[in-house]
Amino acid sequence: MAASAHETLQRHASLSRPGRDPRSTSMSASETIERVVHGDADVQIGQPRRRLSGLRSDLPASLSVFDHAIAYVPELDLYLDGTAEFSGSTEFPQMDQGVTVLVVGPNGAELRRSPVMSPDHNARERRITIDLAADGAGRIEVNETVRGHEAPSWRSTYQAEGTRLDRFERAMRNTFSGIEVDSVEMTGLTDYEVPVTAHYRASVPQLAVRDADGLRVPLTVMGDLVRLLARTETREHAFDLGATTRYVEDRTIRIPAGHDVATLPEGGRVESPFGVFLVTVTREARTVTVHSELTLSRDRVEASEYAEFRAFIQRADSVLRQRLTLSGGR
Repeated sequence: MAASAHETLQRHASLSRPGRDPRSTSMSASETIERVVHGDADVQIGQPRRRLSGLRSDLPASLSVFDHAIAYVPELDLYLDGTAEFSGSTEFPQMDQGVTVLVVGPNGAELRRSPVMSPDHNARERRITIDLAADGAGRIEVNETVRGHEAPSWRSTYQAEGTRLDRFERAMRNTFSGIEVDSVEMTGLTDYEVPVTAHYRASVPQLAVRDADGLRVPLTVMGDLVRLLARTETREHAFDLGATTRYVEDRTIRIPAGHDVATLPEGGRVESPFGVFLVTVTREARTVTVHSELTLSRDRVEASEYAEFRAFIQRADSVLRQRLTLSGGR
């Protein structure tokens, strides 16, 4: 029913007045809801205040503090944004999560806070097989799944088949420097009720670094989380993480000929009220398998909690500094 209501909202949102952006005013959302309300689902107007605008705990003097309109389905206790392009019914936009929202129904209005989706709703999973060369270069084959608030941007970016490979290669250079993608196949670009998946093969000029001890191989694409998530030592105001998220990577490393494992990392697990970080490393014959995951279960860190959050990220970084070392090849 949720998918049906969302599809109806999106279909009618596209029928709003010609030449006008359906997200430009609350009127178009009202028109959309008015059409839907004559169907099977009771739909009410929700007037949210975007995350960047901050939270409100009291009724404002003016409705101008609410900057757009969405729909609320009481029967399902479900919020839907029918004008969020390329989004499925379970992909509630990040800007609408955990925000102040005024729900307007037939019997009055109520100030609420919209839900924050769980990390499993905003998950990215990556399975990588690496055929490592003696010089640290290598071939990779990757299966990737994207669900939640990231999926709509993937659908938008890679919708056109003619530009898909070029755009994808440029985007993946932020993860694998110098990558050359041979092929990429995607699903979920037109069916918004399923996650987006990508299967690709590529060459990467440097997957490991050679030093005096041999080849040093990173355990995951994650790195320097302090710089990414907790750069400043203190904060005066709350830190908005945007959403809860989960990243999972399973990396299979095939040891190149003439090399052997010199140092097998211990991995580690770090837990906190803000989430969990985990790395496990196993070896079987000529293959090393690394499982890593980072779950952020909070979308917001209060200033008073920031020191504890930063300590959690620093402990995760200490695990990430471990390297798989392969000897030989000289």
